[in-house]
Amino acid sequence: MSLRITIIGLISLFLLPIVLTGTTETCDVEFSSPKVIVRYGDPVNVTCSTNHTDYRATGWEVSVGAVKLEGSNSAVWNVSNLTVWDAEPKCFINLKAPPRQCNKPLNLIIYKLPDKVSIDVPERMAANKPYNVTCRVQSVAPRAYVKVKLNKGNEMLDMKMYTSNNTKIPVDLHETFTIYPSVNDHGKNYSCEVELNFTEKILSSHSEPAVISVVDIKKPKLFLANSTEDIEIGELSLVVCSSQDSFPLQEVEMQVFFNGKEVNSTVKAGLLNATYTQKSAAPVNISCTVSVQNFSETSNLIVRGYNLPIPTIGIPDHIPENDNVDITCHVENQQPVNTTQMLKILGEDLVSTDGKAVIHSYTGQREHNGRTVICLTILQLPTQRVTRGSNTTLNVQYLPVFLKALPVKEDFKSGESLASKITCEADGNPKPEIEWLKDNRSIEPDKSLGQGDEGTYVCEAKNALGTATHIVIITVQSPNILLYVLLITFVIAIGLFTSLFYYIYRKKTKTGEYDVKDIKNPSRNGNVAQNDNKEKHPLQPVKV
Repeated sequence: MSLRITIIGLISLFLLPIVLTGTTETCDVEFSSPKVIVRYGDPVNVTCSTNHTDYRATGWEVSVGAVKLEGSNSAVWNVSNLTVWDAEPKCFINLKAPPRQCNKPLNLIIYKLPDKVSIDVPERMAANKPYNVTCRVQSVAPRAYVKVKLNKGNEMLDMKMYTSNNTKIPVDLHETFTIYPSVNDHGKNYSCEVELNFTEKILSSHSEPAVISVVDIKKPKLFLANSTEDIEIGELSLVVCSSQDSFPLQEVEMQVFFNGKEVNSTVKAGLLNATYTQKSAAPVNISCTVSVQNFSETSNLIVRGYNLPIPTIGIPDHIPENDNVDITCHVENQQPVNTTQMLKILGEDLVSTDGKAVIHSYTGQREHNGRTVICLTILQLPTQRVTRGSNTTLNVQYLPVFLKALPVKEDFKSGESLASKITCEADGNPKPEIEWLKDNRSIEPDKSLGQGDEGTYVCEAKNALGTATHIVIITVQSPNILLYVLLITFVIAIGLFTSLFYYIYRKKTKTGEYDVKDIKNPSRNGNVAQNDNKEKHPLQPVKV
C-alpha cells in the first residue's frame, strides 16, 4: 500500500507544474515581430497577443518596461531607449482554466557596432615570408554574431567567426591572421572588417586601409668580370655585384667591402662595379651587401693571389758536336711554390714537381741543330691551371762537310764557268763560307774559262771550327776556227740572197704602161684656172 502511495505522489509532483503553468510549446502567443533586432540605445516596440478566449490578463515580464493588462488578450512592450543587455522579455497570459498561466520569450537581439576597428600591419615585409596582421575591434556585441574579416582590396583573405560564444555584452576582440605577401601585393590596401550577421540583417564596420610595403631582396651575384677567384698578383680586376632582380629596385642600396673595409664603387639599377688589384698571395674576402632599409642580403667571394714568372731555360749559347752539357728548366719567385716544370726536348717530356728544376744531360749532335727546346712551368690553382713557357733552339756547332760528291777531274769548253758544271755546297755550323781557289788565289765560280785557265782548283768550305777542301783538275778545250769561218760565210750568203730577191720584186711591181684620162669639169671655163691650175689625173694601166 505504501509503495502505491509513493508512486502516486511522484506522479502528482511531476504533473503539478504543467497544470499550474503552461509551457512555451503549448502557450498560444504570437508576436508582432517574431525576431527583433535592435541597436543598443534605440527604441523598441513589440506587441504580443493570444487566441485564447479564457484569458484574464496579458503582459510582459522584462527587466525594463514590464507591463500587465487585465482583461486584455494583448500587450505592448515599448521602450524608448533600450540600454540593458539582459532584458530577456517574455510575454505571459493568465488564463481562467488550467494551465492558468503560460509565457513565451521574445527572440530579441541587442547589438552594438564596434566603437573602432583598426589594423596592425608590419611597416615593411619580406616577400613570401610569414607575417602577422592583427585586427583590433573595440566594444562590439553580441559576440556570437560577429565575423572578423581580413580583406585585400575587395578580396577577403581570411575570416574568424564566434558562433559558439553566448556573451551578449560588448567585448573587445583581437584577431591575428598570418599572411605571405608577394611583390604583387606591394602598395595594396589591407583592411579589417567586422560583420554582424543576423541573416535577416547584416551590418558591417571597416578599419582604415593600410597600404602594405613588400621588399624582395635577392642574394646578390658576386663575381670577377675578367678573372676567377685566383688572381695574378698586380692584376687589375673588375668586381661585379648584381641584384637586378631585387624589389623595389629603385630603393636598393649596395655596398662592397674588401676584408671588411668599404671601397668606392659605382651603382646603377641594381648593378655594382668596383676595381680591385690583388697585392699579395694572401686571401682577400670580397663581400657585397644589398639592402632596403632593415632588409639585407650579403654574398662573399674569397680571392687568392699567385705569381708565376716566365720560366728560364739554362742552355749554352752553342754546343760543340759530341760535347756533354746540362740543359735546365726552372722558375724563380713563384707563389705558391708547388709548381711543375716540364722540359720538352727531342720528343721527350721531362717533368719535375714541387717547384724543382728539370736538369737534362745532353750530348751535342749535328742532326739536332735548330731543334726547338721548350720549358714550361705549370701552377695548379683551385679554380684554374696557369701555364707559362719559354723556348729556344739547339745550337750545335760542327765542321763543314760537302753536301754533294765533287769530281776529281772536269773538262770545260772555252767560255764555260765553274758554276755551270760543278756545284760546291757545304753544311756546317756556323754556316761555312764557300770559296774556289787556284794557285792560292780566289776564283769567281761564274767567271768564263779560257786558254790558260787549266790547272788545279780547290773548293774550300770554312767556318770557325775548321775547313773542308776538295781538289778538282780542270781542262779547257780550244775553239774550232774553221767552224767559225764556215758559219760566218753561211750567214753572209743568206744576207746577199735575201737582198737580191727583194730588189727584183720591187723592180717588177713599179714598171709598166699607163693611160692618162682627162677629167671634165663642167664648172670650168676658158678664163679661170681651177685649183691653181693644178689637176689630178689618175693613171690606169693599159690593157694589152
